[in-house]
Amino acid sequence: MGRAFYRASPENLVEDFAKANTYRHAPSGDRYTMIHRGGQFYPQRRQLDAEAREINVFERQIHYVMGSGNHARTYLHLDPAGKLTQLPLGWYGERGGCIFAITVTPR
Repeated sequence: MGRAFYRASPENLVEDFAKANTYRHAPSGDRYTMIHRGGQFYPQRRQLDAEAREINVFERQIHYVMGSGNHARTYLHLDPAGKLTQLPLGWYGERGGCIFAITVTPR
């Protein structure tokens, strides 16, 4: 339980943000990518229009992680007002890890 809630940092990663970092949600067509930029982490959701142009891009920084990483991890964003929000991707350790799945789709 001591490893169940903590700030996201490069030192406590179990995910691979360089490989196997993309997930496509077939029913909606949404595409998700986990991004590591400037020492911070972001899930990004993109949709494509009829001409395959990116629209409705959603990206929020991962501030906190819930879960030890032994089985699953959920990502949380802390907004300027102090509200924690669950982000749209979670990480599951099945089949060697690096499998992302939609947990919530904020619009």
